[in-house]
Amino acid sequence: PGIIGVLTLFICMFALSKSWIKNEEIILFLLCAMALPSSLIMLAQLGNFIRDGKNSVDTLLRLYAENDQEFPLSPEEFKEGDIEFKDVSFGYNKDVLAIDNVSCVFKKGTLSALVGPSGGGKTTISRLIPRFWDVSSGEITINNVNIKNYSENDLLKSIALVFQDVSLFHDSIYKNIALSKPNARKEEVIEAAKSACIHDRIMELPKGYDSTIDEGSAVFSGGEKQRVTIARAFLADAPIV
Repeated sequence: PGIIGVLTLFICMFALSKSWIKNEEIILFLLCAMALPSSLIMLAQLGNFIRDGKNSVDTLLRLYAENDQEFPLSPEEFKEGDIEFKDVSFGYNKDVLAIDNVSCVFKKGTLSALVGPSGGGKTTISRLIPRFWDVSSGEITINNVNIKNYSENDLLKSIALVFQDVSLFHDSIYKNIALSKPNARKEEVIEAAKSACIHDRIMELPKGYDSTIDEGSAVFSGGEKQRVTIARAFLADAPIV
């Protein structure tokens, strides 16, 4: 803003020496110069808002179009076969690939681990399975069927997710766990908590499962909060975790 003001003043003085403008008009030009930077910033922000809005509309139109499609394959298919990546490549932008020609198989009924350095694509691979993004090339199959042939709704219902970033709400521990299955019986919630090794810690609290989780308090450590989300995933009882 300072540079623009000085430049404007210099131009105004030059114009005044040539009698192109009057003395009082200098103030008007300086006021405009002061407002120009903020106006340009607002214009740039408006461009970002328009772009984000367009992306949101495109996503909604795609989802509405999918609702009109028929997906003959049942979610039961998820329980019957392996998850396979076939020459899968994906990049968050066109210039850099997060994963390049990855082929691997996650066998049904087994525990699989992805091990590697930060930025190696581990999280990307896990988020391609529920179709948070679609692959750039190759295909991902479940039971030898491309996941694009399942509805996104069925796909998400059949996968229990535990994110790296803990997502808990300012509510009771019970409701935080039951979020994945609102009609669950209390016994199911407790069993899920036991499976996640957080039940004993919950019972140490004065109100037990009725204790309120407060992100600003020290009721739970980071690892204990993670166990609550793991209990939520266990309660969902999805074919894929």
